[in-house]
Amino acid sequence: MQIGTLTKSSSNPHFKSKFVPLEAVITAVRPALHGNGLCFTQSLRVGLDSTYLETTIHDYYDEDREIVSEYPLNPDPNPQKFAAQITYARRYALMTLLGI
Repeated sequence: MQIGTLTKSSSNPHFKSKFVPLEAVITAVRPALHGNGLCFTQSLRVGLDSTYLETTIHDYYDEDREIVSEYPLNPDPNPQKFAAQITYARRYALMTLLGI
């Protein structure tokens, strides 16, 4: 409830749709998480056969308490396309983990 409603302020001309940009998601969730003793991290985990975006919600007061989500990625040799895929994954993994 502390996060409120997010506005779909960016457009995807390819699909003719609107979405909430990653920056807006982060701006909305940080104060709510912080106010409840939580924070998040997002990092890439690369293995021999797979690459994942790992999103973790951490408890400030108990380092053993965390929620972790893995989002599979398909690395693209084109760096711009792979960066776009990471941004998409970061946005939706964080929103999904927080129930947004």
